[in-house]
Amino acid sequence: MKKLTTFLLCLSLALTAALPAAAGEVPAMQTGTETTAIGMPNPFTDCKDAQEAAAITGFPFTLPEPPAGYTGPAVSVLDRQMAQAIFRNEAGQTLTFRKEAGSADISGDYNVYPEVVTMEGPDGCTLTLKGENGRYHLAIWTLDGYSYSVHSEEGMEAAAAAGFADAMTEAGTEIPNPFTEFDRLSDAEEAAGFPVSAPASVPGSDSRIFRVGAGMIEILYQNGEETAAVIRKSAGDEDNSGDYTAYPEEKTIRSGGRTVTLKGEDGLYTLAVWSEGGYAYSVRAEGLTRAEMTALVRRVR
Repeated sequence: MKKLTTFLLCLSLALTAALPAAAGEVPAMQTGTETTAIGMPNPFTDCKDAQEAAAITGFPFTLPEPPAGYTGPAVSVLDRQMAQAIFRNEAGQTLTFRKEAGSADISGDYNVYPEVVTMEGPDGCTLTLKGENGRYHLAIWTLDGYSYSVHSEEGMEAAAAAGFADAMTEAGTEIPNPFTEFDRLSDAEEAAGFPVSAPASVPGSDSRIFRVGAGMIEILYQNGEETAAVIRKSAGDEDNSGDYTAYPEEKTIRSGGRTVTLKGEDGLYTLAVWSEGGYAYSVRAEGLTRAEMTALVRRVR
């Protein structure tokens, strides 16, 4: 009986540990491009720089100068909604900056710090600092519809945290939004200088947003505030998806006379890229079967 009880207890603990994070929970602090846990893919998409992160998220992402001894940054985005940049010092300690539309705490730091103070931040907003003994590991604030966070493993003084906040929200140094939105596809086509054919909707979407930037037309298929799929077309033949995730599964297929590369894992595909007639195309949608992704690709010209 004792052995059975011990076995059931171990089984219960194992199942509890295997449960995924609650829906909508902000991922814990990421320290690089490694996976967040054994068997769990990294939810972040790597970017070349802050400007590329701004292009993907659709909002400016300004990075302060890091303290002496820090190198980087490693820039990434989460679900095309949150921008993140990580600097690292010689001791391997990270300094992480995050920004996302909304007002929630996006820091991913759930520690209970013994010292929590507030001070006036940029444009009169409230800057909350968390740490101990006058050194702070976390700074969070909201301003003009965006949430910000700065996380320092080494710890920072209040003045340094305030300086980071000022730099991240300084209008004069922000990267302008590279996209211009249009109400009608025809207006987007006129602005871009070329046409695009795409479905009026995709499964799970209820509206479309048309954007043009850097010689590219982008169509976002929305489900409320969430993006169900993204279709892009641009001049040239280079991958314009902005998705640099190293997917474990990559397959090249022929569809409608075109050579298309599908990327995903476990038989479900997130990305399709191809070029045709002097234009590059990409389709990004979560968890489609090969047949579903192929059907979507065929409707894009």
